[in-house]
Amino acid sequence: MEMVTKVSAALICDGDRFMICRRPPYKARGGLWEFVGGKVEEGETGKEALARECREELDVDIEVGDLYMTVVHEYPDLTAELSLYKAKISSGTPKLLEHTDLRFILPDEIPLYEFCPADKTILERIVSDAHEKKAPEAPENINRRKPMNEYLALSPEVEKALEEGKPVVALESTIISHGMPYPQNVETALRVEDVVRQNGAVPATVAIIGGKLKAGLTKEEIEYLGKKGQAVAKASRRDLPVLAAKKADGATTVAATMIIAAMAGIRVFATGGIGGVHRGAETSMDISADLEELASTPVMVVCAGAKSILDLGLTLEYLETKGVPVIGYGTGELPAFYTRKSGFKVDYRLDTPGELAAAFRAKLGMGLKGGMLVTNPIPEEYSMDPDIINAAIEKALDECRKQGVKGKETTPFLLAKVKELTGGDSLNSNIQLVLNNAALAAKTAKALAEG
Repeated sequence: MEMVTKVSAALICDGDRFMICRRPPYKARGGLWEFVGGKVEEGETGKEALARECREELDVDIEVGDLYMTVVHEYPDLTAELSLYKAKISSGTPKLLEHTDLRFILPDEIPLYEFCPADKTILERIVSDAHEKKAPEAPENINRRKPMNEYLALSPEVEKALEEGKPVVALESTIISHGMPYPQNVETALRVEDVVRQNGAVPATVAIIGGKLKAGLTKEEIEYLGKKGQAVAKASRRDLPVLAAKKADGATTVAATMIIAAMAGIRVFATGGIGGVHRGAETSMDISADLEELASTPVMVVCAGAKSILDLGLTLEYLETKGVPVIGYGTGELPAFYTRKSGFKVDYRLDTPGELAAAFRAKLGMGLKGGMLVTNPIPEEYSMDPDIINAAIEKALDECRKQGVKGKETTPFLLAKVKELTGGDSLNSNIQLVLNNAALAAKTAKALAEG
Protein backbone atom coordinates (compact mmCIF):
# COMPACT_ATOMS: atom_id res chain seq x y z
CA MET A 1 0.00 0.00 0.00
CA GLU A 2 1.37 3.40 -0.96
CA MET A 3 2.50 5.54 1.98
CA VAL A 4 0.67 8.82 2.51
CA THR A 5 2.64 11.91 3.56
CA LYS A 6 0.71 14.01 6.05
CA VAL A 7 1.12 17.76 5.63
CA SER A 8 -0.21 20.60 7.80
CA ALA A 9 -0.70 24.12 6.44
CA ALA A 10 -1.96 27.43 7.79
CA LEU A 11 -4.79 29.66 6.62
CA ILE A 12 -3.51 32.97 8.03
CA CYS A 13 -5.80 35.91 7.30
CA ASP A 14 -5.49 39.68 7.47
CA GLY A 15 -9.03 40.95 7.06
CA ASP A 16 -10.35 39.56 3.79
CA ARG A 17 -6.85 38.63 2.58
CA PHE A 18 -5.00 35.38 3.25
CA MET A 19 -1.31 34.55 3.21
CA ILE A 20 0.37 32.63 0.41
CA CYS A 21 4.06 31.81 -0.05
CA ARG A 22 6.10 30.93 -3.13
CA ARG A 23 8.22 27.78 -3.19
CA PRO A 24 11.91 28.25 -4.04
CA PRO A 25 12.82 27.17 -7.59
CA TYR A 26 15.24 24.44 -6.49
CA LYS A 27 12.48 22.43 -4.73
CA ALA A 28 9.85 20.12 -6.16
CA ARG A 29 7.04 22.24 -7.59
CA GLY A 30 9.42 25.18 -7.43
CA GLY A 31 8.00 28.60 -8.21
CA LEU A 32 4.41 27.58 -7.36
CA TRP A 33 2.42 29.28 -4.60
CA GLU A 34 1.20 27.45 -1.49
CA PHE A 35 0.04 27.85 2.09
CA VAL A 36 2.84 27.95 4.66
CA GLY A 37 3.35 24.58 6.36
CA GLY A 38 5.05 21.26 5.92
CA LYS A 39 5.34 17.58 6.70
CA VAL A 40 4.02 16.17 9.97
CA GLU A 41 6.94 14.34 11.55
CA GLU A 42 6.61 11.13 13.56
CA GLY A 43 5.26 11.80 17.04
CA GLU A 44 3.76 15.20 16.12
CA THR A 45 0.16 16.24 15.85
CA GLY A 46 -0.88 18.28 12.84
CA LYS A 47 -1.12 21.43 14.95
CA GLU A 48 2.31 20.88 16.55
CA ALA A 49 3.88 20.35 13.11
CA LEU A 50 2.29 23.53 11.81
CA ALA A 51 3.57 25.64 14.71
CA ARG A 52 7.07 24.25 14.15
CA GLU A 53 6.98 24.84 10.39
CA CYS A 54 5.92 28.48 10.85
CA ARG A 55 8.85 29.08 13.17
CA GLU A 56 11.27 27.42 10.73
CA GLU A 57 9.90 28.99 7.55
CA LEU A 58 8.71 32.44 8.68
CA ASP A 59 10.28 32.98 12.13
CA VAL A 60 6.86 33.59 13.72
CA ASP A 61 4.79 32.01 16.45
CA ILE A 62 1.18 31.17 15.60
CA GLU A 63 -2.01 30.22 17.36
CA VAL A 64 -3.48 27.23 15.56
CA GLY A 65 -7.28 27.14 15.46
CA ASP A 66 -9.87 24.83 13.94
CA LEU A 67 -9.32 22.54 10.99
CA TYR A 68 -10.59 24.25 7.83
CA MET A 69 -10.34 21.39 5.34
CA THR A 70 -8.42 18.21 4.50
CA VAL A 71 -7.67 17.02 0.96
CA VAL A 72 -5.69 14.15 -0.54
CA HIS A 73 -3.70 14.65 -3.74
CA GLU A 74 -1.50 12.26 -5.70
CA TYR A 75 1.71 13.78 -7.06
CA PRO A 76 4.11 11.77 -9.25
CA ASP A 77 6.55 11.54 -6.32
CA LEU A 78 4.15 11.20 -3.34
CA THR A 79 0.57 11.12 -2.12
CA ALA A 80 -0.10 14.07 0.18
CA GLU A 81 -2.84 14.38 2.79
CA LEU A 82 -3.04 18.13 3.29
CA SER A 83 -4.83 19.54 6.35
CA LEU A 84 -5.38 23.29 6.39
CA TYR A 85 -5.90 24.91 9.80
CA LYS A 86 -7.14 28.38 10.59
CA ALA A 87 -4.31 30.25 12.31
CA LYS A 88 -3.12 33.68 13.33
CA ILE A 89 0.32 35.11 14.06
CA SER A 90 0.80 35.62 17.80
CA SER A 91 4.32 37.08 17.71
CA GLY A 92 6.96 38.06 15.18
CA THR A 93 6.98 39.47 11.65
CA PRO A 94 7.12 36.98 8.76
CA LYS A 95 10.55 36.58 7.18
CA LEU A 96 11.42 34.73 3.99
CA LEU A 97 13.65 32.03 5.49
CA GLU A 98 12.73 29.42 2.89
CA HIS A 99 10.20 30.82 0.41
CA THR A 100 11.06 33.39 -2.25
CA ASP A 101 7.96 35.56 -1.86
CA LEU A 102 5.04 36.14 0.48
CA ARG A 103 1.75 37.92 -0.16
CA PHE A 104 -1.68 38.48 1.34
CA ILE A 105 -4.24 38.18 -1.43
CA LEU A 106 -7.99 38.42 -1.86
CA PRO A 107 -9.97 35.32 -2.92
CA ASP A 108 -10.81 37.04 -6.22
CA GLU A 109 -7.07 37.37 -6.94
CA ILE A 110 -6.45 33.60 -6.80
CA PRO A 111 -6.47 33.23 -10.65
CA LEU A 112 -3.47 35.59 -10.84
CA TYR A 113 -1.27 33.01 -9.14
CA GLU A 114 -0.22 29.46 -9.97
CA PHE A 115 -0.67 27.18 -6.95
CA CYS A 116 0.45 23.68 -6.08
CA PRO A 117 -2.16 21.22 -7.44
CA ALA A 118 -3.05 19.92 -3.95
CA ASP A 119 -4.37 23.37 -3.04
CA LYS A 120 -6.94 23.55 -5.84
CA THR A 121 -9.95 22.15 -3.94
CA ILE A 122 -9.13 24.26 -0.87
CA LEU A 123 -8.91 27.42 -2.97
CA GLU A 124 -12.29 26.67 -4.54
CA ARG A 125 -13.81 26.51 -1.06
CA ILE A 126 -12.14 29.76 -0.03
CA VAL A 127 -13.69 31.50 -3.03
CA SER A 128 -17.09 29.96 -2.31
CA ASP A 129 -16.97 30.97 1.36
CA ALA A 130 -15.91 34.51 0.46
CA HIS A 131 -18.82 34.94 -1.96
CA GLU A 132 -21.32 33.67 0.62
CA LYS A 133 -20.34 36.21 3.27
CA LYS A 134 -19.54 39.05 0.88
CA ALA A 135 -20.83 42.42 2.10
CA PRO A 136 -21.34 45.50 -0.14
CA GLU A 137 -17.90 46.57 -1.32
CA ALA A 138 -16.19 49.88 -0.73
CA PRO A 139 -15.10 51.66 -3.93
CA GLU A 140 -11.97 50.07 -5.36
CA ASN A 141 -8.73 51.98 -5.01
CA ILE A 142 -8.08 52.86 -8.63
CA ASN A 143 -4.41 53.57 -7.88
CA ARG A 144 -3.77 50.02 -6.78
CA ARG A 145 -1.57 48.26 -9.33
CA LYS A 146 -2.59 44.83 -10.61
CA PRO A 147 -0.35 42.43 -12.54
CA MET A 148 -0.75 43.12 -16.25
CA ASN A 149 -0.65 39.47 -17.25
CA GLU A 150 -0.44 36.03 -15.71
CA TYR A 151 3.29 35.73 -16.40
CA LEU A 152 4.41 38.89 -14.61
CA ALA A 153 5.31 38.79 -10.89
CA LEU A 154 6.30 41.87 -8.91
CA SER A 155 8.03 41.70 -5.54
CA PRO A 156 5.96 43.24 -2.72
CA GLU A 157 8.44 46.12 -2.40
CA VAL A 158 8.34 46.93 -6.12
CA GLU A 159 4.57 46.56 -6.34
CA LYS A 160 4.06 48.89 -3.35
CA ALA A 161 6.47 51.49 -4.77
CA LEU A 162 4.69 51.50 -8.14
CA GLU A 163 1.27 51.74 -6.52
CA GLU A 164 2.44 54.76 -4.53
CA GLY A 165 4.17 56.45 -7.48
CA LYS A 166 7.64 56.07 -5.97
CA PRO A 167 10.77 55.84 -8.16
CA VAL A 168 11.80 52.36 -9.27
CA VAL A 169 14.88 51.36 -11.29
CA ALA A 170 15.04 48.12 -13.28
CA LEU A 171 18.30 46.13 -13.29
CA GLU A 172 19.28 43.28 -15.58
CA SER A 173 20.34 39.79 -14.50
CA THR A 174 22.63 38.67 -17.33
CA ILE A 175 25.45 40.36 -15.44
CA ILE A 176 24.71 37.98 -12.54
CA SER A 177 24.68 34.68 -14.42
CA HIS A 178 26.90 35.46 -17.41
CA GLY A 179 28.89 38.57 -16.49
CA MET A 180 31.27 37.41 -13.76
CA PRO A 181 32.09 34.44 -11.52
CA TYR A 182 30.42 33.50 -8.23
CA PRO A 183 30.41 34.99 -5.58
CA GLN A 184 31.56 38.26 -7.15
CA ASN A 185 28.45 38.30 -9.36
CA VAL A 186 26.11 38.15 -6.36
CA GLU A 187 28.12 40.68 -4.37
CA THR A 188 28.04 43.10 -7.31
CA ALA A 189 24.30 42.68 -7.90
CA LEU A 190 23.57 43.44 -4.24
CA ARG A 191 25.93 46.45 -4.32
CA VAL A 192 24.09 47.82 -7.35
CA GLU A 193 20.76 47.45 -5.53
CA ASP A 194 22.24 49.28 -2.52
CA VAL A 195 23.39 52.17 -4.73
CA VAL A 196 19.89 52.52 -6.16
CA ARG A 197 18.44 52.68 -2.63
CA GLN A 198 21.06 55.17 -1.47
CA ASN A 199 20.03 57.48 -4.30
CA GLY A 200 16.34 57.48 -3.48
CA ALA A 201 14.80 54.71 -5.59
CA VAL A 202 13.65 51.10 -5.25
CA PRO A 203 15.71 48.50 -7.17
CA ALA A 204 13.89 45.94 -9.31
CA THR A 205 16.33 43.30 -10.50
CA VAL A 206 14.65 41.50 -13.38
CA ALA A 207 14.88 37.80 -14.25
CA ILE A 208 12.79 34.79 -15.24
CA ILE A 209 12.46 32.26 -12.43
CA GLY A 210 10.31 29.20 -12.80
CA GLY A 211 8.75 30.70 -15.92
CA LYS A 212 7.64 33.89 -14.15
CA LEU A 213 8.80 37.27 -15.44
CA LYS A 214 9.99 38.77 -12.18
CA ALA A 215 10.57 42.44 -11.42
CA GLY A 216 12.19 42.54 -8.01
CA LEU A 217 14.24 39.60 -6.70
CA THR A 218 14.95 38.43 -3.17
CA LYS A 219 18.56 37.96 -2.04
CA GLU A 220 17.95 34.23 -2.20
CA GLU A 221 16.88 34.45 -5.85
CA ILE A 222 19.94 36.54 -6.73
CA GLU A 223 22.11 33.97 -4.95
CA TYR A 224 20.34 31.20 -6.89
CA LEU A 225 21.07 32.86 -10.25
CA GLY A 226 24.65 33.57 -9.24
CA LYS A 227 25.37 29.99 -8.25
CA LYS A 228 23.75 28.51 -11.39
CA GLY A 229 25.79 30.91 -13.53
CA GLN A 230 25.85 30.12 -17.22
CA ALA A 231 23.52 27.15 -16.71
CA VAL A 232 20.78 29.80 -16.69
CA ALA A 233 19.59 30.65 -20.20
CA LYS A 234 20.50 34.08 -21.51
CA ALA A 235 17.08 35.50 -22.34
CA SER A 236 16.21 38.10 -24.96
CA ARG A 237 12.81 38.89 -26.53
CA ARG A 238 12.64 35.68 -28.59
CA ASP A 239 13.28 33.51 -25.52
CA LEU A 240 10.56 34.82 -23.20
CA PRO A 241 7.56 32.78 -24.48
CA VAL A 242 9.40 29.46 -24.46
CA LEU A 243 11.01 29.97 -21.05
CA ALA A 244 7.63 30.96 -19.60
CA ALA A 245 5.87 27.96 -21.15
CA LYS A 246 8.57 25.56 -19.90
CA LYS A 247 8.60 27.23 -16.45
CA ALA A 248 12.34 27.65 -16.88
CA ASP A 249 14.84 30.19 -15.60
CA GLY A 250 16.36 33.01 -17.63
CA ALA A 251 18.84 35.83 -17.09
CA THR A 252 17.53 38.89 -18.88
CA THR A 253 19.50 40.88 -21.43
CA VAL A 254 18.94 44.60 -22.00
CA ALA A 255 16.10 43.82 -24.42
CA ALA A 256 14.28 41.38 -22.14
CA THR A 257 14.76 43.62 -19.11
CA MET A 258 13.19 46.52 -21.03
CA ILE A 259 10.19 44.38 -21.97
CA ILE A 260 9.54 43.21 -18.41
CA ALA A 261 10.15 46.68 -16.98
CA ALA A 262 7.61 48.14 -19.42
CA MET A 263 5.07 45.44 -18.50
CA ALA A 264 5.49 46.36 -14.83
CA GLY A 265 5.27 50.11 -15.43
CA ILE A 266 8.95 50.79 -14.64
CA ARG A 267 10.29 53.64 -16.77
CA VAL A 268 14.03 53.73 -15.93
CA PHE A 269 16.58 50.95 -16.31
CA ALA A 270 20.30 50.93 -15.41
CA THR A 271 22.80 48.60 -17.05
CA GLY A 272 26.49 48.48 -17.94
CA GLY A 273 26.42 48.83 -21.70
CA ILE A 274 23.97 48.02 -24.45
CA GLY A 275 24.49 45.59 -27.28
CA GLY A 276 24.75 46.97 -30.78
CA VAL A 277 26.05 46.37 -34.26
CA HIS A 278 28.94 43.91 -34.15
CA ARG A 279 32.08 44.48 -36.14
CA GLY A 280 31.70 42.82 -39.51
CA ALA A 281 27.91 43.00 -39.33
CA GLU A 282 27.77 44.05 -42.99
CA THR A 283 28.40 40.38 -43.78
CA SER A 284 27.35 38.56 -40.60
CA MET A 285 24.17 40.59 -39.89
CA ASP A 286 25.04 40.27 -36.18
CA ILE A 287 23.00 43.09 -34.65
CA SER A 288 21.82 43.03 -31.05
CA ALA A 289 18.10 42.84 -30.28
CA ASP A 290 18.76 45.63 -27.75
CA LEU A 291 18.63 48.18 -30.56
CA GLU A 292 15.22 47.04 -31.80
CA GLU A 293 13.90 47.11 -28.24
CA LEU A 294 15.12 50.67 -27.79
CA ALA A 295 13.20 51.53 -30.94
CA SER A 296 9.92 50.08 -29.68
CA THR A 297 9.76 49.91 -25.86
CA PRO A 298 9.16 53.05 -23.72
CA VAL A 299 11.96 52.69 -21.18
CA MET A 300 14.92 55.00 -20.52
CA VAL A 301 18.17 53.00 -20.52
CA VAL A 302 21.11 54.45 -18.58
CA CYS A 303 24.41 52.91 -19.66
CA ALA A 304 28.08 53.67 -20.26
CA GLY A 305 27.58 53.55 -24.02
CA ALA A 306 27.61 50.55 -26.29
CA LYS A 307 30.18 47.94 -25.41
CA SER A 308 33.45 48.92 -27.07
CA ILE A 309 33.82 45.46 -28.63
CA LEU A 310 31.14 46.65 -31.10
CA ASP A 311 31.12 48.89 -34.16
CA LEU A 312 30.15 52.11 -32.41
CA GLY A 313 29.70 54.14 -35.58
CA LEU A 314 27.24 51.68 -37.12
CA THR A 315 25.45 51.32 -33.78
CA LEU A 316 24.79 55.06 -33.71
CA GLU A 317 23.63 54.99 -37.34
CA TYR A 318 21.19 52.19 -36.53
CA LEU A 319 19.78 54.08 -33.54
CA GLU A 320 19.39 57.21 -35.64
CA THR A 321 17.44 55.29 -38.26
CA LYS A 322 15.15 53.90 -35.57
CA GLY A 323 14.54 57.34 -34.05
CA VAL A 324 16.14 56.60 -30.67
CA PRO A 325 17.51 59.75 -28.94
CA VAL A 326 21.09 59.20 -27.75
CA ILE A 327 21.87 61.50 -24.84
CA GLY A 328 25.29 62.19 -23.37
CA TYR A 329 25.17 62.87 -19.64
CA GLY A 330 27.56 65.74 -19.08
CA THR A 331 29.26 65.03 -22.41
CA GLY A 332 28.79 65.62 -26.11
CA GLU A 333 30.75 62.48 -27.00
CA LEU A 334 29.63 58.86 -26.87
CA PRO A 335 31.38 57.00 -24.03
CA ALA A 336 33.01 53.75 -25.09
CA PHE A 337 32.16 51.60 -22.06
CA TYR A 338 35.65 51.13 -20.58
CA THR A 339 36.76 54.62 -21.67
CA ARG A 340 35.12 58.05 -21.55
CA LYS A 341 35.63 58.91 -25.21
CA SER A 342 34.98 57.22 -28.54
CA GLY A 343 35.39 59.96 -31.13
CA PHE A 344 31.64 59.81 -31.97
CA LYS A 345 29.16 62.55 -31.13
CA VAL A 346 25.86 61.97 -29.32
CA ASP A 347 22.58 63.63 -30.35
CA TYR A 348 22.27 65.85 -27.27
CA ARG A 349 24.10 66.69 -24.07
CA LEU A 350 22.08 66.99 -20.84
CA ASP A 351 23.66 67.78 -17.49
CA THR A 352 21.22 66.97 -14.67
CA PRO A 353 18.84 64.17 -13.71
CA GLY A 354 16.03 66.73 -13.90
CA GLU A 355 16.85 67.50 -17.53
CA LEU A 356 16.90 63.79 -18.36
CA ALA A 357 13.53 63.27 -16.66
CA ALA A 358 11.99 66.27 -18.44
CA ALA A 359 13.14 65.02 -21.86
CA PHE A 360 11.79 61.52 -21.25
CA ARG A 361 8.54 62.86 -19.82
CA ALA A 362 8.08 64.93 -22.98
CA LYS A 363 8.72 61.86 -25.16
CA LEU A 364 6.10 59.86 -23.28
CA GLY A 365 3.67 62.76 -23.39
CA MET A 366 3.93 62.99 -27.16
CA GLY A 367 3.13 59.30 -27.49
CA LEU A 368 6.35 58.69 -29.43
CA LYS A 369 7.28 55.06 -29.83
CA GLY A 370 10.38 53.61 -28.21
CA GLY A 371 12.81 54.47 -25.46
CA MET A 372 15.69 56.82 -24.81
CA LEU A 373 19.38 55.99 -24.44
CA VAL A 374 21.35 57.91 -21.81
CA THR A 375 25.10 57.39 -22.06
CA ASN A 376 26.96 58.08 -18.81
CA PRO A 377 30.80 58.11 -18.97
CA ILE A 378 32.68 55.80 -16.64
CA PRO A 379 34.20 57.79 -13.71
CA GLU A 380 37.61 59.18 -14.65
CA GLU A 381 39.46 57.23 -11.96
CA TYR A 382 38.22 53.91 -13.36
CA SER A 383 38.57 54.72 -17.05
CA MET A 384 41.06 52.43 -18.80
CA ASP A 385 43.92 53.42 -21.07
CA PRO A 386 42.43 53.44 -24.61
CA ASP A 387 45.56 51.88 -26.14
CA ILE A 388 45.55 48.98 -23.68
CA ILE A 389 41.85 48.23 -23.90
CA ASN A 390 41.70 48.60 -27.70
CA ALA A 391 44.65 46.22 -28.12
CA ALA A 392 42.92 43.68 -25.86
CA ILE A 393 39.68 44.03 -27.83
CA GLU A 394 41.46 43.43 -31.14
CA LYS A 395 43.10 40.29 -29.76
CA ALA A 396 39.79 39.08 -28.38
CA LEU A 397 38.05 39.67 -31.71
CA ASP A 398 40.76 37.74 -33.53
CA GLU A 399 40.36 34.82 -31.10
CA CYS A 400 36.58 34.98 -31.52
CA ARG A 401 36.92 34.65 -35.31
CA LYS A 402 39.39 31.78 -35.01
CA GLN A 403 37.11 29.82 -32.67
CA GLY A 404 34.01 30.53 -34.77
CA VAL A 405 32.03 32.01 -31.87
CA LYS A 406 28.78 33.56 -33.13
CA GLY A 407 25.36 34.84 -32.06
CA LYS A 408 24.49 35.48 -28.44
CA GLU A 409 27.67 33.74 -27.25
CA THR A 410 29.82 36.45 -28.87
CA THR A 411 29.54 39.18 -26.23
CA PRO A 412 30.20 36.95 -23.16
CA PHE A 413 33.17 35.39 -24.96
CA LEU A 414 34.67 38.75 -25.88
CA LEU A 415 34.18 40.28 -22.42
CA ALA A 416 35.75 37.23 -20.76
CA LYS A 417 38.71 37.33 -23.16
CA VAL A 418 39.21 41.07 -22.60
CA LYS A 419 39.15 40.49 -18.85
CA GLU A 420 41.80 37.78 -19.23
CA LEU A 421 44.00 39.97 -21.44
CA THR A 422 43.79 42.97 -19.08
CA GLY A 423 44.53 40.94 -15.96
CA GLY A 424 41.08 41.59 -14.53
CA ASP A 425 41.28 45.38 -14.83
CA SER A 426 38.38 45.44 -17.28
CA LEU A 427 36.13 43.60 -14.82
CA ASN A 428 36.79 46.17 -12.09
CA SER A 429 36.01 48.96 -14.56
CA ASN A 430 32.83 47.15 -15.58
CA ILE A 431 31.66 46.97 -11.95
CA GLN A 432 32.39 50.64 -11.30
CA LEU A 433 30.57 51.88 -14.38
CA VAL A 434 27.48 49.81 -13.47
CA LEU A 435 27.45 51.36 -9.99
CA ASN A 436 27.82 54.82 -11.54
CA ASN A 437 24.91 54.16 -13.92
CA ALA A 438 22.72 52.84 -11.10
CA ALA A 439 23.22 56.07 -9.14
CA LEU A 440 22.29 58.26 -12.13
CA ALA A 441 19.28 56.08 -12.99
CA ALA A 442 17.98 56.32 -9.41
CA LYS A 443 18.32 60.11 -9.37
CA THR A 444 16.58 60.34 -12.73
CA ALA A 445 13.76 58.01 -11.67
CA LYS A 446 13.29 60.16 -8.59
CA ALA A 447 13.09 63.32 -10.70
CA LEU A 448 10.62 61.60 -13.05
CA ALA A 449 8.42 60.52 -10.13
CA GLU A 450 8.43 64.02 -8.65
CA GLY A 451 7.04 65.37 -11.91
